[in-house]
Amino acid sequence: LNALKANSEVRVYEAGTFTEIDGVENSGTSFSTSVTVPSVDIVIFSLQYLPIKLFAIDTTSNVALPISQQFDRNYNNP
Repeated sequence: LNALKANSEVRVYEAGTFTEIDGVENSGTSFSTSVTVPSVDIVIFSLQYLPIKLFAIDTTSNVALPISQQFDRNYNNP
């Protein structure tokens, strides 16, 4: 994953399950992992940005995904 907002939370799951394969609480601007399953679901969270959910990403070959996180206009941190 490229072009992440710093301090994003990234979670990688076996596709169609809740089985977590990898993840990080506070990412840098990129995240990479090696997986042994044929496809994964990816969820990206950051406080000021809308969550991103990517489903059934084919991992049978190397994959590079540019991420474009959109600012959450409703975010309010009192």
